[in-house]
Amino acid sequence: MNQDELHAAVCADPDAEAPRIAFANFLAPYRPERAQLVRLQLARFAADRAAGAVRSTQAAAEIALVGTHGADWIRYMESFVVPGGELATGVRFERGFIAHARVAIENVMGLGDRLAQLAPIQHLDVMPGEATGAPGRIASAKILGHLDSISLAGLGLTDDDAPALAACEALTRARWIDLSGNRLGVPGIVTLARSPVFATKVRVILDGNLVDPVEHPFYDYDGSVADVAADIPPAAIEDRVGAKVPWLRYPWGRADRVPDRYYARYV
Repeated sequence: MNQDELHAAVCADPDAEAPRIAFANFLAPYRPERAQLVRLQLARFAADRAAGAVRSTQAAAEIALVGTHGADWIRYMESFVVPGGELATGVRFERGFIAHARVAIENVMGLGDRLAQLAPIQHLDVMPGEATGAPGRIASAKILGHLDSISLAGLGLTDDDAPALAACEALTRARWIDLSGNRLGVPGIVTLARSPVFATKVRVILDGNLVDPVEHPFYDYDGSVADVAADIPPAAIEDRVGAKVPWLRYPWGRADRVPDRYYARYV
């Protein structure tokens, strides 16, 4: 197999380790830095899983490799991603490959299956675009079934968009979803809370919506939780749902036990 075929194998089965190892072994003789990143990140991931880590913390060697060579490694993606925020280049490498990307909504929709073929993306930030249109159409994006986390922050989602998200079975896999900065109110949040799709979620972020019933912590100096509070009580949603909604609550006793988007799937 050549490099393109090996890369395609990784994209076809992002969860598998063997195609990533095969890719690194193939590249090692003539692109050792690229092979080294794959091996370093796979080793860290394995160690994190064995230790039960809930947050992905990249080692200095990984950061240095991406800082030195990353511009070359992501060049083929540059026209599709939106640099900014925590992703200065628009992407982040995990397990040796581009795993997290910021992509404008028109590219998410327009690229279709090709986006998942360009890179084994499992974490996606959908960014507002120049011609966003009806934001609820994101529920039909073909990449959603590949994702462990997704941000739909600031897309202008309203209660009218909630049924499409609630019915989007492709979002079931994702354990972490950011819906902050939208225009969701109680009816929309109740719709999501009743959905089996959202029953799989470890974290749902609703900051900056019309209401935010998710508990937020207040920490002591040592990082332990002193108290939690929400704009409206989670029970106000749960009473309408008729059941407990775990993602409305804050179950973590310390700040360093809150799962990040990369490892929320393993909690």
